[in-house]
Amino acid sequence: MARLSADERRMQLIDAALAVMSNEGLQAATTRRISEYAGVQLATMHYVFDNKHDLLAAVMTKVTDDVAATVSGAIERSSGLRAAIGDSATGFWSMVEQDIGLQIMQYEVTTYALRHAELAWLAEWQYDRYCKAVEGAYRKVMRVDEKSSVPLPQLARLVVAGVDGIILQFITHRSVRRARRDIRNLVELTGRLVTGGSPS
Repeated sequence: MARLSADERRMQLIDAALAVMSNEGLQAATTRRISEYAGVQLATMHYVFDNKHDLLAAVMTKVTDDVAATVSGAIERSSGLRAAIGDSATGFWSMVEQDIGLQIMQYEVTTYALRHAELAWLAEWQYDRYCKAVEGAYRKVMRVDEKSSVPLPQLARLVVAGVDGIILQFITHRSVRRARRDIRNLVELTGRLVTGGSPS
């Protein structure tokens, strides 16, 4: 079996932690359990990551990278801002339906971080990155004949907050039909903040 590089080993452990936390919950994600899932010695985990907080930060970096890539990939370059609002919301929603455990895990990590002073930065950083990813994607596709009635950073935060709220309800009621309707309503309402351009 080929020997893994340090970067490959790190990613293996991040993927294992992500799987354990999504499937079994944050409380179950001990370094021993993650090591077992990854099929490596516990000492390897402690060699790659200084502590569990270091591991959590690495896991959330991967999650936010995936979200940013999904948002960017869902938006057509020439679609314009109004259409981009719909593309980003529905594109991200496809991630939500694929893995509810992943969504629950993100809330667990957020609340855990907020209760630990040395990790509180992670909660704020996570949402800041989501909002900036959405804002950046919107800025790239906004047409010269379009105008948002609120600044783009505020529009991005509104969309993120709306989707986030729908996710929180969805992981409790588990109705795909209801959640998809709520996403459509969110897209329609936030789309009204954009004037000019072609209707989506």
